[in-house]
Amino acid sequence: MTTRIARRFAPALALALALSPALSRADTIPIEIVDRGSNRILPDGRLGDWRRFTELIGLDSRAQVVSGVDRWMNDQDASVGFALARDDQFLYIAAEVRDDQVVRSREHRNTEDAVVISLGVRAGSRTVGYDIALQPGIPGSFAGQVEFRGGRSGSVAGARVVEDNLQGGGFVIEAQIPWSSLPDLRQNLASLRGRVAFHDADSPGRGGVETVMATGPGDGRNYEQLPPARGSTVSTATDLITQFRQAQNLVTSEPFLDRSGNIAGDAQLERVVMFPRFCVVAGPGIAGGSRYAYFEHPVRTSDELGEVVLRDLTGDGRLDVIIRARVTANNMTREILYVYGAVAGADQLERLFAHELSRSTSAGRVVNRSTYEQGPRIRVTFVSNEGLTAQNFPRVQETGVFLPMLAWGQHRSVSYRWMEGVNRFDIDGSEPNPNNAAARVTTPSGPENTAGGTPGATIAVAPSDLNGVLALFRQRARLAANARPDFQAEGNVAEDRQPETVQIYTRTLIVAGRAFMAGRSYYSVELPEGFTVLSLDLADVTDDGQSEAIVRVRRPSTVQVRGQQLEVVKDFLLVYSFDPAHRGRVFAAEVTRRVGNDSIANDVRGLARGRGNGLTIVAGRAAGWTEQTYPFRDTPPQGFSPLLLPWVNRAPVQYRWNGQTLAP
Repeated sequence: MTTRIARRFAPALALALALSPALSRADTIPIEIVDRGSNRILPDGRLGDWRRFTELIGLDSRAQVVSGVDRWMNDQDASVGFALARDDQFLYIAAEVRDDQVVRSREHRNTEDAVVISLGVRAGSRTVGYDIALQPGIPGSFAGQVEFRGGRSGSVAGARVVEDNLQGGGFVIEAQIPWSSLPDLRQNLASLRGRVAFHDADSPGRGGVETVMATGPGDGRNYEQLPPARGSTVSTATDLITQFRQAQNLVTSEPFLDRSGNIAGDAQLERVVMFPRFCVVAGPGIAGGSRYAYFEHPVRTSDELGEVVLRDLTGDGRLDVIIRARVTANNMTREILYVYGAVAGADQLERLFAHELSRSTSAGRVVNRSTYEQGPRIRVTFVSNEGLTAQNFPRVQETGVFLPMLAWGQHRSVSYRWMEGVNRFDIDGSEPNPNNAAARVTTPSGPENTAGGTPGATIAVAPSDLNGVLALFRQRARLAANARPDFQAEGNVAEDRQPETVQIYTRTLIVAGRAFMAGRSYYSVELPEGFTVLSLDLADVTDDGQSEAIVRVRRPSTVQVRGQQLEVVKDFLLVYSFDPAHRGRVFAAEVTRRVGNDSIANDVRGLARGRGNGLTIVAGRAAGWTEQTYPFRDTPPQGFSPLLLPWVNRAPVQYRWNGQTLAP
């Protein structure tokens, strides 16, 4: 019998594996379990039936020696050609081993010659691995053996093994293993990783295995170290992730995470790999396996990464990527919980949620805790505060990121639930903070009731002195004493029936009144950064008899869409409430988008002065764009309702007050 060994490589896959820091220096070769189809396999120690439909993969060079390289002489000393096949009942293994000294006995010791196959798959949230050793017998004297090694032991139930001597030195061995002896493997071949190794022992009766040749690193107990199998989901994804690494100059960057999970929601597994600044996902559910999807995140180094979790937080059957990141800037360190996932099809991954969990400065630290509840929901709860007060808490808020629960804040905990219709997390319920009343300051020298402010005011405010309160604000905001607001409106927005004044200076919205906060202080809030205010109006959209501030803002930006740089102008509607029970922004929506002469402008109704009953937004008509030519597939920032599209939202969308926010 002659040996014919063919070497097969996938260039892109070989490059991908070479980039991985977890691999040994061995020349990695992907294994493949081919479907035998209508081809017959008869285990008889002769491999002619195998060669009719496949070819043997060879381990025959020094590059594949992973142990005992100084004792390996050449391919006549030790080399192996192997193949694996399958049908609905069995896993088939064939190997031709060239060995100048075959070491075997009836006892089939671990120190004797063996072909060892290591296979691993993901079964749900766990990994399952097997190490299977094929040890030859002597034809006509004693039989060979198929046994488990590594994390398992004992003979493989139902396995059949046949061997024959190989002319010139060595042996041929075939094994037939029922899938019933390898639970979870047959059903999860899409996530298959594996390697084949030959353990060569050259000293009968003494010593042990001197040389090990293998297709790559890992074993059944270390799934992530095993090379992806050819044709598996993991293999296809590896090729695409290699392309991504090259495109983003990440070839030398080690990944923070490399896991498999159902990101697309189609019961198949995708590979999720997190690098500095980027997370990439590839697999059969992403554009049919033809390309990858990715998103950018703020983590640059492993020191900034708290944890990464794959969990379905939107209830759509797809796993979302949850990242805890530590971000240091402006003399403070924040821990932020980010949630990324697929909304408009799995081909795009977007940031769905972001919430600060802690903020540390030289003055102190506030800490929150996040938990995941049935529904599904995200709950953020205040835990502790050391040193921070309403006076020294930094007045910095990142757009689209919720601030932490504060010791003097409105809520002790808030539950957020995914709203399918508008594709965002909205407040679903909250626990009031019993200490909230302590945040109100009515003394002449005290700060305003906001998260920031400058303590120790020098202007004394007499009771019901509106001009004095406004002067105090201008001083603290470092405005000129005679500065005039950009926008101003009068109306009853809080407390009793007396009117208050609502003013906007650049991006700061302020409320004051002769009876508001006893006429001795004010409330202010910063509008989102990067926005220009277009208008200010007052209307009761929560139906509580008091008006809310309706602010229209604009933000221009340059974005890349389908390979083009587009100058996009977006207008947003922001609604602010001044009721102490839910003070702050209670609604935000994009209402206009424009690129050159193309635009979509939503019509907002229900903003007449006086009593109202929520908001109604109508998609209106598009100018220039059609359903076919509209270039965007983005999702809105966290906490913003999306722009309504005429070809999608044919009916008006009504938003009504639910006690915490305006919800559709």
